[in-house]
Amino acid sequence: LIVNSDSTEQENLSRFFSSHGFPVKKTSNITESLKLAASVVFDFIVVDLELEDGRGLDLVRAIQKLNTLKSCSFIVTGKVVQVDTVREAMDLGVKGFLKSPVDIRKLEKLFQ
Repeated sequence: LIVNSDSTEQENLSRFFSSHGFPVKKTSNITESLKLAASVVFDFIVVDLELEDGRGLDLVRAIQKLNTLKSCSFIVTGKVVQVDTVREAMDLGVKGFLKSPVDIRKLEKLFQ
């Protein structure tokens, strides 16, 4: 699941995951993401920090409460990277944190 309100970044991430054999769903907000997460099991969820309707880390927290996604890995993206935000993401067990626009080579390294 790719949750990002930037359509270009959303497309780039979608191409990356599709090329690695993952089925991809895309949303741009928390509301749609929670509906999808409640009905589909995802291996990875890529969440932008700033969404149309709230904070990306609040979405991570909400999705982690769903029983169906206990083994899901989260990757967080953001244009503005602050130490406190990175720390909060890591405390939530986020697998990786990438600065936007996402460098696909850095994303690739998360899978090695």
